[in-house]
Amino acid sequence: MARKSRETPELTPHEKRLRNTGRKLRDALERLVKGLPTHPDLQKRAYGLTIATLAREARVGRNAIYTNHRSMIDELRRARERKIIPDKLVAWEDKLTQQRALIQVLQFEERRMMTENAVLLKRILDAEAELERQKRHNARLIAERDRLPATSLPGMICTMLDPFDPDSLIVRAEVHILDIEPRISRTLELPMTLNLAQLHEVLQAAFGWTDNHLHQFNIGGLVYGAPEFDEDGLSDSRTFEATEVRMIDFQFPYNPPGSSLTILYEYDFGDN
Repeated sequence: MARKSRETPELTPHEKRLRNTGRKLRDALERLVKGLPTHPDLQKRAYGLTIATLAREARVGRNAIYTNHRSMIDELRRARERKIIPDKLVAWEDKLTQQRALIQVLQFEERRMMTENAVLLKRILDAEAELERQKRHNARLIAERDRLPATSLPGMICTMLDPFDPDSLIVRAEVHILDIEPRISRTLELPMTLNLAQLHEVLQAAFGWTDNHLHQFNIGGLVYGAPEFDEDGLSDSRTFEATEVRMIDFQFPYNPPGSSLTILYEYDFGDN
């Protein structure tokens, strides 16, 4: 007697496609519920459990779900009701990301401000050091001046105005060229804040000279000019920097009869 074989009927291509699509949809729904999507767009942002999201994750068309897999719509609805990652958690993660970004910005600003503060502090320290250097330099000039005997050289005569006059900060200078006849002279009124380098420029302009030769000032036995031009040490005396000495640094007499401060200005050492 022949035995009947009970074989499973072979699926048609259409049925195989339906089975494979159903498997894709179920696997995709499971990943979405666990918060582990594989689609790049869903990995970058928060998502809801919708048919469009399910179709994107499963890489199938939405029409296929509506037409051949309507049971997945019910599973999707039930999954929304028991979703593991609630919307509040997603919102909290967004806020946490924003807070982290804000912290990074604040840390950057803190480092920038610390750098700027360090630069400002260095400038303050450099300015204080320069002030102390200027104080020591002025003290040394005064000490050297006081050690030398008073000299009276013919040259530029400067007298100070009445100290009670509003213009008492102006020095009136009677300037004449030595050993020239007829006498060539100029009367200048100079601010006491003028330094000797600026006084040199005033004298050049007053006499119409073109500043083509070396120059120096001799005041009370001290020489002021440009020390860099005497680096070989050929001069008999030390040359102080003219830009660092102002008219106000000297002791001007207050117009006593017959007294004045005498300054010798030498220009063109070959024919001064």
